[in-house]
Amino acid sequence: MLAVKVIAKADIEEVLQKIYEVAEGGVAIKREDFSKYPTTGGYANMPEIIDKMKADGRVNETEGGIILTEKGRGEAVKIIRCHRLAERLLSDILMLGEPEREKHACEFEHKISEEASESICTLLGHP
Repeated sequence: MLAVKVIAKADIEEVLQKIYEVAEGGVAIKREDFSKYPTTGGYANMPEIIDKMKADGRVNETEGGIILTEKGRGEAVKIIRCHRLAERLLSDILMLGEPEREKHACEFEHKISEEASESICTLLGHP
């Protein structure tokens, strides 16, 4: 019987976010580059995560690197928005400072629904 590896949604979201951030700097990230980034360097199952994202239509892989598809870019933008809203909520409303704010925002971003993010945005005055 084959063992099926379950890849957490949060792991995929972290990798999508990192690909987006690196691409914004004008660079395509390659498989071997992920170990350079603290948020993604700890994933022993990085090849499986990338393969899953390719199979799901979130990324394409070329000789130049891994590129977000329209679907992957949309998901990355949503998770980054949720992270930023979480940071503002934790800082502006709950008055948390660093490093607690960043730690909790990283956890919270994966749990915020679209509806909740809109409510948080309204609460914060649409930052």
